[in-house]
Amino acid sequence: MEIDQLKNLLRRYFEGTLTQAQMHLLREALADPVNQHAYYDFLHEWELGNPQILPDTEADWLALSGRLNQPGSLRTVAPTWRPLIRSSRYWVAAALLVAALTGYWKRDLLLYHHYHTGYGSTKSVRLPDGSEVTLNANSDLKFSRFPALIGQREAFLKGEAAFSVTHLSDHTPFVVKTEDSLQVSVLGTDFLVYSRRERSKVVLTEGAIQLRSLKSGGAPLLVKPGQVVNVNSRGNFAVSQSPRPAEHFCWKDDRFFFDNTSLGEIGEQLQERFGIRLLIPDSALAATAISGNYPAANAEEVVKMLSTILNLRYSRPHPHEILLQKNLNFQL
Repeated sequence: MEIDQLKNLLRRYFEGTLTQAQMHLLREALADPVNQHAYYDFLHEWELGNPQILPDTEADWLALSGRLNQPGSLRTVAPTWRPLIRSSRYWVAAALLVAALTGYWKRDLLLYHHYHTGYGSTKSVRLPDGSEVTLNANSDLKFSRFPALIGQREAFLKGEAAFSVTHLSDHTPFVVKTEDSLQVSVLGTDFLVYSRRERSKVVLTEGAIQLRSLKSGGAPLLVKPGQVVNVNSRGNFAVSQSPRPAEHFCWKDDRFFFDNTSLGEIGEQLQERFGIRLLIPDSALAATAISGNYPAANAEEVVKMLSTILNLRYSRPHPHEILLQKNLNFQL
């Protein structure tokens, strides 16, 4: 296909005026790696002429000037001179690296919608296809801007999120991918995906989903409502039936659900959600497990609850650390 013809098809696609026959031609053309490079170049060109985000330069300048006016915000650094021939080689290498990283960043920004939550916060978003997602704390999600070109709606997750996927009339599949090579394929359903530290968990409350691990290379797993699937670092599945699968979503209401969960594992959850380290020097205490559904909006409320239930004491040796110990006059 001629480059001008490809550009014309892409322009019409970006404008939303492409016919089904033209969409078929475009998909065939983009199967060629040469045309894929042209696609990224033209996408960047089109985005520059049709910006989707308009920066608030006045607000940005006010924020920057406020930081510059703070005491100690500026430092004077004496220049270090090096021979021109030697330094130029490093400048060229640095320029190439910056160009490569900038190109990747721009491409990623143009191809995906990005959503993020910090420590201690959750966020509910409506995706362009109408699906709804609630992100747990310290999580990232990106969603494809042009699903028609790849034949599916792709979501890439780091962290934890609850999905309510909208079924489309053209049956375009919805796929969630994680960093540990797990793929969750759905058409219309409610489910949760957790993916941290090279392990994942999937909980299904309604509909049907199919799991595939690219690590293990095993056969796809069809998950039924009420099932909980834990995926280890090797990509192996462990399926269990939960009598109350909705409790796995309780973090949306500032609650914690523990199912024979050890204090050490609870500490991992506090690190993930709030950026707080739970220090438990006593290994026997760290192995103590509890069950239940408890309200807690922050790490200290969780530790207070644990202290009350198990008759423990805690202290804050550092703003980002909580030390949990047995009471001296009490033995577990």
